[in-house]
Amino acid sequence: MCEEIAGKKVNIAFNDCTKNGNHSFFISSKKIYTQLGWKPMYSIDEAIHSAWKWHSNHPNGYGN
Repeated sequence: MCEEIAGKKVNIAFNDCTKNGNHSFFISSKKIYTQLGWKPMYSIDEAIHSAWKWHSNHPNGYGN
C-alpha cells in the first residue's frame, strides 16, 4: 500500500521467522476494540495517504 500511495519502490527485507522460534506471528486490534471500545477514524489507506502527503510537504519535519 505504501508503494502504491508514494509511487515509489520500497526496499523490503524478508526474514525467516522460524529461525528464532517464532512459528507464527500476527497483529490484531481486537483487544483495543473489546477492552477500550476504540475504533479508528480512518482506514489504513487513508492514514498512509495522509502521512505520505504530510511528509512530502514537510521533508524537514516541523523545522525550528
